[in-house]
Amino acid sequence: ARDLGLARLAMVDSRDGRVLADGQRDLLDSDEWEWLEHQVKEPAPYFLLGTSLPLLLPRGLHEVERINAVACAGRWGRLVARISEELRQAAQLSHWITFPASFDRALRLLYAAGDQQRRGVIVLSGDVHFSYAAQVHTWPDGSRPVTPTHQLVSSPFSHDLQYGIAGGLRVMASRIGDFIGRLVARMAGAPASALHWTIE
Repeated sequence: ARDLGLARLAMVDSRDGRVLADGQRDLLDSDEWEWLEHQVKEPAPYFLLGTSLPLLLPRGLHEVERINAVACAGRWGRLVARISEELRQAAQLSHWITFPASFDRALRLLYAAGDQQRRGVIVLSGDVHFSYAAQVHTWPDGSRPVTPTHQLVSSPFSHDLQYGIAGGLRVMASRIGDFIGRLVARMAGAPASALHWTIE
């Protein structure tokens, strides 16, 4: 953690800090969660959370990964779970939403950070090989952020994406991708959430 002028920056290790044992899936271990909760309480006009993995993906990609996580957890039986796990590993579906408990906990922390009369809350991340900005409009409970809450993602220089992958990402980040993601989630019976964000 660092104080940078008006901002408090907290960096978490969302790769090597993962817990993947005895059926438990968590992006951070208990010590790091406790540390992060302490950082959120530190007074500063701006709170910055650094994590290599984006918390908020383009909606289409978010829903694909969310449904995959539900399938891997066994909602549709062992065979579907095994196939979904193979897909998860092959396609590297390993962002925050594929760790549902971690995703929900991180959102609660950002909500708490913004509830302390701050000027802004910003998540900084990369990993997805393209850049975008996201803004939270409503939290899962339907309430609006008290403090403007954004995510900035930048990782365009890691390697050239194949044309098919680049095209797929463009679709996932579009309104069509948003619609397809929501439709698939509804058809799969995934629980609805009032969480809403926009991508630029």
